[in-house]
This record gives sequence, C-alpha cells and structure tokens, in this order.
Amino acid sequence: MDLRQRVVRRNPFVTWTLNGLAAVAVPLFVHTMVRENLSGQGLRSWPWSWQLLDAQSATAALPTAIGAVVARAQFARTVRPLLGNTGWPTGGHAPDGALARAGHLRNGGSGAVVVISLEYRLDFFPDPGAEAGARAPDGPGGPGPSTGWTGRDGVVAAVAG
Repeated sequence: MDLRQRVVRRNPFVTWTLNGLAAVAVPLFVHTMVRENLSGQGLRSWPWSWQLLDAQSATAALPTAIGAVVARAQFARTVRPLLGNTGWPTGGHAPDGALARAGHLRNGGSGAVVVISLEYRLDFFPDPGAEAGARAPDGPGGPGPSTGWTGRDGVVAAVAG
C-alpha cells in the first residue's frame, strides 16, 4: 500500500540559481586570495594575471552567496506544510444509515496550503474470518484490490460495487 504524502511543489530555478551563485563564488574567492598573496613575478603567469574581483568584493560575495542558500533552505523548511489527517467511522453520511468514514485534513505548518487537487485511494482487505477460498487473490490475509489514486466518483463507484 502506497501511503507516501504527495510532494509539495517547489521552484527549481530559484534553488539552482542560488546554488550556482555559491558554486561560482567559492572559486572566485580562492582565485582572488591566492592572487593577492603572490609576488610580482607570480602575477605575470596566465591564470594569475587576470583580476576577476578585488579582495573586498570576493570576501563579500562568498558569505553573501552561501548565506542566501542557507536562508532559502531555512525559509523553505519553515513554511513547508505539515499535512496530516484524521478519520473515523460515523453514521448518517451514507445511504440507508450505513457507516461512512469522515475525515479532516489539517496543516500543522506555519504557512498557508493551497489544495490543487484532492484524490482518494481505497484499498480493500479481505475479511479475516472468511474461508481461504473466499479471500482476495493476493494471498491469505494480504490486501485485496485497490482503486489507486482516483477522484471522489471513482471511490463511490468502487464502494457501490
């Protein structure tokens, strides 16, 4: 049975851009610091003859880029939704007074949650008291057929069947 919670969407462009900036800031910082500590003769060779950033800019760029990555990760962790649900059998919701499962979806996180789609999954389990021949084809005591992820009408049709 698949009980994994659905993945909350995130913007990969923002994540990869900040990570890319931090990845570029590290070699720029190293290049600038090594270049600053070379003698006049060492500055004439190829990689060290380029001045990409001055020492102050390279020193400021590195913690700024890494700080932005850490701040975004902390923000994403803080505002992520912590979805949970509770459910119990109740009467009066199904036809002919049959029991139905009522449930609530809750957000335990500090940010707002926008529900884009709502899907249901119904897994049938065999009656433990049934004879071995009358059990589901998956094996004795194993789960029976499943509706997979479907809408409300698909679950109602499966239950009615």
